[in-house]
Amino acid sequence: MHLCDLVPGVASMVEVTDLVSDSRRVSPGALFFALPGARVDGNDFVPQAMALGAVAVVSELPCPTGFDAAWVQVPDAQEAVWQIAHRFYGDPSSQLRLLGVTGTNGKTTATHLIRAILQEAGSRCALIGTLGANICGEYIDLGHTTPMAHDLARMMRQAVKAGCDSLVMEVSSHALALHRADGCKFDASTYTNLTPEHLDFHQNMDDYFAAKARLFSEFGGNKDFVGVINLDDLYGPRMATEVRGRLVTFGLNEGDIRCSNVKVTATRIEMRLLTPAGDVDVSLPLGGRFNVQNALAAAATCHSLGLTPSQIAAGLAKSLPAPGRFEGVSTNKGFHVIVDYAHSPDALEKLLEACRDLHPDRLTVVFGCGGDRDATKRPKMGAIAARLADRVVITSDNPRTEDPQKIIDSILTGVAPSAMAAVEVEPDRRQAISRAISGARAGDLVVVAGKGHEDYQITGDTRIHFDDREVVREALL
Repeated sequence: MHLCDLVPGVASMVEVTDLVSDSRRVSPGALFFALPGARVDGNDFVPQAMALGAVAVVSELPCPTGFDAAWVQVPDAQEAVWQIAHRFYGDPSSQLRLLGVTGTNGKTTATHLIRAILQEAGSRCALIGTLGANICGEYIDLGHTTPMAHDLARMMRQAVKAGCDSLVMEVSSHALALHRADGCKFDASTYTNLTPEHLDFHQNMDDYFAAKARLFSEFGGNKDFVGVINLDDLYGPRMATEVRGRLVTFGLNEGDIRCSNVKVTATRIEMRLLTPAGDVDVSLPLGGRFNVQNALAAAATCHSLGLTPSQIAAGLAKSLPAPGRFEGVSTNKGFHVIVDYAHSPDALEKLLEACRDLHPDRLTVVFGCGGDRDATKRPKMGAIAARLADRVVITSDNPRTEDPQKIIDSILTGVAPSAMAAVEVEPDRRQAISRAISGARAGDLVVVAGKGHEDYQITGDTRIHFDDREVVREALL
């Protein structure tokens, strides 16, 4: 496609064959987006991009003296990315039933459940989120929960070409604030919850809410848009007022989609799903009481699309737990081990409450907090762990450039003096997990929280392979 067709007002007829914002991925014919960033500036990598064959640059800066290729100066580079990307890839979201899920917690599980329901009902549904992308059987690793705008548009075009009719995706607050999802035309957007998280990025909870609210007020395009809102969440009723389109609500006891007769074990949820189209018994292979809300979110989303209660029940029955979300690790030692991604105060609290519902003899939790991230949550998580667990092993998560011991010390400030006897400190995560497993007895439940599906640990600028599930299995030998 010619550059003049991608950028109105530009006369250049140079042929553009790809869109790239990482200079290492440039191939001949690419248009390079020189994006400003928190740590690096894409403009510094223009020479590298040109050496690899880029034919044009989009930047907020004026064209450098002596630059002899096409240079497009724009007032907002992030906005230019999505505008150009959706032109380049032919507005792919308009050719898909596009479903977005946003919220602090539950996005990954909810998207997996929505996809399971749609697939069982005969849809070919792609998925994009924290665990990567699944484009009709092709798996793609992602660097972000929601990809950059040009990568997202490319994946949607790929889904269309692969014969997918639907795509469900996690939409993070970072993506909404940084315009990665702009240009996408959603058929339905689903809201799970909002709790303090990412406050190192957002100024406050109002700013965090405003980012999420964009998904319900700005992204319908010309579609019959529907907003699906969790009324059980503190911010749910307020989010409902942001919906510009049809509104479908859900909750345990209120909303269009509700439930009754709920029974939860470590590996299964059974309940009666109550819908305006009729009621149906549901059994799905997920444990944890918090997953009742995720199942309701998926059911409400699919109800909004016109699926019947029986189709929803059939899809939920065929669903599989998302990796690292209340994932059990097999053991023959008489106690249970669960690995979960919970890394915020609300998520940790819901996780441990769900574990308490299983009535273990003793509940042990291993967790830490990430470095270079919101530090205000650390003492809160310490207080929650000490209140809900019988034994707490505090360790490292991804310390990044922070001193692991200082992160641990911050967590400990939230632990009441009377609870300190139940708290152990082991900065080495492998040793912490081993300690928790070796001290477990028959009837106990051990929870390893914070990393879930992640198979790495970041210390300083070094990233090493580290998978909690693998380490648990090693400790069980």
